[in-house]
Amino acid sequence: MADEPTIQQAALSIRESQGWLPDDHVILFIAQHNWVKGPDIAMDIFRQVAKSDSKARFLIVGSGRMTDAMKIYARQYFSSGTIHFAGFVPSEKTVAYYLASDLVICPSRYETWARMVNEAMLCRRPCLVSRIVAAAGGLIVNGENGYVVDAPEVSQFVTAIKKHFMLPQEVRQQMGESAREKAQDFAYGPHIDNVVAAARYAFEQVQSKRSKKVSR
Repeated sequence: MADEPTIQQAALSIRESQGWLPDDHVILFIAQHNWVKGPDIAMDIFRQVAKSDSKARFLIVGSGRMTDAMKIYARQYFSSGTIHFAGFVPSEKTVAYYLASDLVICPSRYETWARMVNEAMLCRRPCLVSRIVAAAGGLIVNGENGYVVDAPEVSQFVTAIKKHFMLPQEVRQQMGESAREKAQDFAYGPHIDNVVAAARYAFEQVQSKRSKKVSR
């Protein structure tokens, strides 16, 4: 879907609707707005980044019990046009929001995997996560197709974000391509033969044990 012209146009429309320029630095937080997902950490990260990056823009997708508090925080600390709350977006429509961003952050306090990392990387968007996020151990190669910090701490995320946007545009684009390539390798397709082989092996082992019991 990330390669479809209509989806790419939708992503462009999201940026244009906020008055965001092509060279603005759009950072996406996409998750349920609950304590586990760290939306309060995300807001603090955005606030610190905005202090030193006049091109920083913040795109927030999702909703939850912490949404109202996030909006109050935004009115207090962010200038008009800097941050956009898109609200709840169905999974099948999130691709345009990934494409509208330049970097995706996941400051979760706990995660079993974080599917959004796969989704973002398939959209050629590098992710910034902490080691708490299980996907950090399989999908993200720090500094090559995304970033991994030790903990979901504001200072660590801010440092990584500043580092990313100091890179030349072509280097950031290559990081996105590397993210896509790695995420594609984690899809079902490339590994379906191994799944079938494992199932066949297990079946053959069970059949073999049954045959031995019968022969006895």
